Amino acid sequence: MASRISLYLVSLTFGVTLGAASFPAWGADPAKIARRLAPSVVHITGYMHHPDAEPYVEASGFFVDPDGLVISVSSAFTDQKRRRLCERFKIRLFDGRQVEAKTHAVDALLNLILLSVDAPGIYPVPETDLRMGQPGAEVVAVAGSRMPGNTPFAVGYVKKQHKRSVYGAGLGDILIDIQLDPPADGDGGPLVNAAGRVVGINTPNIHRPSSMDPPPDEAHALPMRTARAFLKIAKNRPFALEKWIGVAFRPLTPNEKTTTARLLGRRAGLYVDYLWSEGPASQTDIRPGDILVSLNGKDLRDLYRLQRRLTEMQSGQLAELALLRQDRLVFRQVRLEQRPAWAGYVHWRID
Repeated sequence: MASRISLYLVSLTFGVTLGAASFPAWGADPAKIARRLAPSVVHITGYMHHPDAEPYVEASGFFVDPDGLVISVSSAFTDQKRRRLCERFKIRLFDGRQVEAKTHAVDALLNLILLSVDAPGIYPVPETDLRMGQPGAEVVAVAGSRMPGNTPFAVGYVKKQHKRSVYGAGLGDILIDIQLDPPADGDGGPLVNAAGRVVGINTPNIHRPSSMDPPPDEAHALPMRTARAFLKIAKNRPFALEKWIGVAFRPLTPNEKTTTARLLGRRAGLYVDYLWSEGPASQTDIRPGDILVSLNGKDLRDLYRLQRRLTEMQSGQLAELALLRQDRLVFRQVRLEQRPAWAGYVHWRID
């Protein structure tokens, strides 16, 4: 491992690219912090279809496991209209090498994707800090580079932390608001404190109900303490093992919860947001707008419970679904399949 890291450190002499903002009062040197993190940060290009396809998107990520697991934001690599994920990824390392990668795991509610690098090796993992940072704390947003030895970054400070429910989805929507102009292709890259430790993952606020875009000069990061549960589970539950019924769900709005409570006596369920024509549910009359209230007789309060129950079942097994449709319950059976590599997840916004 030491020899591999040494090779990365040699490349650091190429320099860095400074972001637009400047904070001369900093107690630490942000350029030095970016150089220190650079070997762990990667530039990611996602492709939707065959190998000769044009790049769909470019973003950043960083290593979270020395065996080559890279974390980034899932929204960057998802076509929301068609609910399709990129199927192929190229990762540019700091020393300029390009390696192929594939999806290892996804958590759409947290807006995270874990990629597995195909090239064997020992990769440098940055130190993390599970504290979010108090308002006014200095931070650096680091991005993966398109050019060998060039590390784009921007400096700023924490504005505030906020906690609110993601439409009752069963987790806290905990984001760090930052006064900062993010570097190009910076989504998915690390947010680093003045001690050089990663405190968050730079992300769009996909749960903002009014606009996908943050206010001018405001950015967001998902704290590492929120991402750690995903990482712990995802390393042992790869994408290829997931089950699928060909439906994209979203959490219920407060009004929809009120409806389910009035009709069923419980504020629970998942809204059928989209059906893939290639999926098993397309062979039934399940419709967008239905509310899935139970699977095999067990109530569904959030997307995590649904995924856990599907994981416990086997491909080819029939799933018994109870759906609320126009004030009445309907029951349907869907045969589970393995989730295709291109199949996306939930729709993140409720318009």
